[in-house]
Amino acid sequence: MKLRLKSLSPFTVFFTLALTVHFVLPLNWGDDKIFNTESSMALADFLYGSSRILTDTMTYVFSKYHLLWRLINPFVLTLLPFALTRLLNVTDRKTQYVICALSIFPAMVTVDAGFIATTVNYLWPVAFGLTVLLIFQNIASGKKSLWHIVGIPLIIYAINMEQMSAVLTASLAIGCAYMFFVKKRFNIYPPVLLMISAFGLIYAYVGNTSQDNSRMLRETARYFPDFSSLSFFEKLELGFSSTMYCFTMDVRFAFAAFIAFTVFLAVILFRRSKRPADRAAALFPAISAAVLTLLNLIKPFEHLKHYRMTKAVYHFSPVADIFFILVIVCIMYTVAIILKEKQLVIKAYTVLAAGFASRMIMGFSPTVWASGYRTFFIVFISFIVVAIIILERERTASDGRLVEQK
Repeated sequence: MKLRLKSLSPFTVFFTLALTVHFVLPLNWGDDKIFNTESSMALADFLYGSSRILTDTMTYVFSKYHLLWRLINPFVLTLLPFALTRLLNVTDRKTQYVICALSIFPAMVTVDAGFIATTVNYLWPVAFGLTVLLIFQNIASGKKSLWHIVGIPLIIYAINMEQMSAVLTASLAIGCAYMFFVKKRFNIYPPVLLMISAFGLIYAYVGNTSQDNSRMLRETARYFPDFSSLSFFEKLELGFSSTMYCFTMDVRFAFAAFIAFTVFLAVILFRRSKRPADRAAALFPAISAAVLTLLNLIKPFEHLKHYRMTKAVYHFSPVADIFFILVIVCIMYTVAIILKEKQLVIKAYTVLAAGFASRMIMGFSPTVWASGYRTFFIVFISFIVVAIIILERERTASDGRLVEQK
């Protein structure tokens, strides 16, 4: 009997393909090449001055033993779409395949520092962090399971990524408040997870603002000499403008994801609304980003020179910020028109805010540019989540119309 593809779980197919591809991936470029050389050092020497003990330890181990990474990483890569489908309660098999396919973009396409270095420092914390949120969701709904205890080691690893630490702290804080004050349900486990993530966030903040942090001093001198002189609000604005610049004025991975997401929103809205104002709002982000990026390729904007990865300087551009805010307002308006239901709109806004905030906090790091497009990992995930929320809404509405016709 021939095994039919549709009889297999999407995650089984995804894992099999991932495992096959992993055995041919080159692991001798970018940071992987550097770490491969440094793996001859003792572990204590390798970790000297590190603020990410767990991720750097795993990088050290995998740099020594490549086969381990090739075998383990496909499991973590598969965990990412699996956790997303469970969090979104997606049971439709076609949609699960879509989530698996879309997950490849943030998980592997944005690799710009070597496969081992990027996945261990970004894919793993995000996949583990989403699993922690899934565990919390199960607990909040009253489900009990012994496997929930794995949330503690998973969150300890996840908070090694500062961006994931911030997202988890905010999400768990809101979730705990909702669980205790609205649902009137108490469980000691969620607060423990919250305390761990909050500790990770505080540790990262203290480490990044400490004057004697050798890593920060080295990166500031190398990438952003004026960084230490920036005020809190200037760093906040830098995080905002740098994120939106990469979305709307720079033809790279972030731009591609932004165009795909905004075009998707426009297509759905055009099916929903014939009002000229609605359609104009839906088209504005994608069209303006395409036009400005083309102009930037022809003649780079002089006042945005600090957006290069060389020695960066800070320059405040109110006109650019106003444009960026207008783009965000148009996206929020489009999402609201498409989803309509207040609960779904709030859910989508929360997801987009979490993703966007995760990139904005990079404004508090001198490597805001030098870290590359892997720092957009969580933003890309937020795009995927909102797209799936919309697709599920469309599928449910379509099923409802079919039932009515019958």
